[in-house]
Amino acid sequence: MLIEYLQHADEVYVVLLRAGYQSKSVDFFTEDENEIQMGMFLRKKGYTVEPHKHVCQPFQLTTMQEYILVRFGQLKMDFFTDAGKLYNSVILNTGDSVLTMKGGHSITFLEESSILEIKQGPYAENKKVFFDSHSSH
Repeated sequence: MLIEYLQHADEVYVVLLRAGYQSKSVDFFTEDENEIQMGMFLRKKGYTVEPHKHVCQPFQLTTMQEYILVRFGQLKMDFFTDAGKLYNSVILNTGDSVLTMKGGHSITFLEESSILEIKQGPYAENKKVFFDSHSSH
């Protein structure tokens, strides 16, 4: 599958987009209420996006979300519930990406790899909650 919605307890925790996915026009993979919007666009040569800016709308974050794109290489991501229980694992290759919307994750680099990471800011050093990796499997 080129797009997967990884769920736990009937809620989407992760959007997984494989490198081969091709949009036919405009596809959004997240709900309108999501704190990060993830979409893909296909436009014909000559199409113009008019000059614009996005209006800031104050809101309170309810989750910390993170987007990861594998620029090259291969890695394994494990996905965890908020309580630290492993519920899914995937192998990601060059061009694959994930948007983590809930829960936690770990990354194991299976070969030399480069990732692009986008997350909400400002970045707060030491604001991570670590899980006991031995009790979560």
